[in-house]
Amino acid sequence: MRKNLAPTVIIMVAMAVFLGGCATKKVETPLVLSPEDIATVEKFELATTPKTFTPFNILWGVSASALPQATFHKPRCVDRNGLITNTNQFKEIVKSDAQPMTGGYWINLAGASENVWGKQIPEYATKFGIDLIVDRMPFVQYLKTLEPFKNKSERLLIKMFDITDQVKEYFSAENVEKRNKEKEMERELEKHNRLEEWRQKALPYYPAQ
Repeated sequence: MRKNLAPTVIIMVAMAVFLGGCATKKVETPLVLSPEDIATVEKFELATTPKTFTPFNILWGVSASALPQATFHKPRCVDRNGLITNTNQFKEIVKSDAQPMTGGYWINLAGASENVWGKQIPEYATKFGIDLIVDRMPFVQYLKTLEPFKNKSERLLIKMFDITDQVKEYFSAENVEKRNKEKEMERELEKHNRLEEWRQKALPYYPAQ
């Protein structure tokens, strides 16, 4: 379902991080989606992936050249660099003040990229039934060519279709720990049920005294 794009990802992320370090973020009023916007998102589908979506842009799903007639029932977008800079591997770069072009820098950056497109995106997409995930800006720019979205701002379209914050929340340390505990409880319950099943099968052969 995804392409092996690690080298390109690493190069582009390094450039984005370098340029992004000089940017100043503006504080904006949070957007609230209207019921109509929510309904639009829920029913929106893509009959195929637009040719403007290159294999590099597609983080989960298939390109038009690979499967021209594919229909995507739940297409979404993400800020790839935003996810990468949120990983533990990237935070280690910041913490250690690793310099670009050094071994530690590239090892952690490669690990951060693999964490995002090799684990987080596939796991989240599978969990929530998302069949296409595309880089944010190519996705939003394509939406702006469609009649329902032509008059909507980029900021609103990002709010409607971008799942970056949801992926970050899903893979937060607190939620990962919670899921691990739930899995452990499920394993213990399964073990208990299996032992109880064996005990019930053994009763006829070892009647109570």
